[in-house]
Amino acid sequence: MSWRPTVTVVFLLLSAALASCGGGEKAPAGSTATPALTPVPTATPEALACPPLAEPEDLPQVRAFAAEIEGALSSQDAEFFLDRAVEQEIACTGQEESGPCVGKEAGTVLKGIRVVPWLGSEVTLGTLDEFRQFLSGQWSMYALAYLEPGRFIAMTTASAQSAGAAKPSDAWLMTFVWADDSWRVTQLTYVQQENIDDWLSAEALSTAWERCTYWERWGLSESPAGE
Repeated sequence: MSWRPTVTVVFLLLSAALASCGGGEKAPAGSTATPALTPVPTATPEALACPPLAEPEDLPQVRAFAAEIEGALSSQDAEFFLDRAVEQEIACTGQEESGPCVGKEAGTVLKGIRVVPWLGSEVTLGTLDEFRQFLSGQWSMYALAYLEPGRFIAMTTASAQSAGAAKPSDAWLMTFVWADDSWRVTQLTYVQQENIDDWLSAEALSTAWERCTYWERWGLSESPAGE
């Protein structure tokens, strides 16, 4: 698989909680410690009206961990993410018509990180080597989406776009889940340019996801969360 679309790539991460790696992390309040995949919408729903959302109780810890993510991106510390990556295994039947097993012989076992497009259902698996190469680029935090205790998304964009750009051209999302006493990366989601508006406000994201979601722009003193 290719990690870089032909359009300008923006890496969207969604970050959450707590201090840093290596045993210093502790479970967020209310966490179930059960990995869960980011829901991927397949159609554009009706506008969803949400009341202003209060800051989640453990949001300060999420922001603290987001700062760790930003630091790792700035220093191109791929190991920070690779150490947290959750790989999935798929056993191919040889009869698949879509997905990573197309063209593979029956019994072939594929292993990698789950990668999906926003507003799509085509699942691929990215290897750790591909993930490492991807992280060698210049990425910056753009926004956070808090899903529930123990689960958040970090939205990141190319550094050049983050510096003063009001609207990135496209992006990647990284889903973090609390599991095995640390934050784990369970899924990467690519957001195409034509769908980037879904991720530029709490209202837009809540509508796209069909659930009221706490969102805030990273690094702004006054975030638009809950608006």
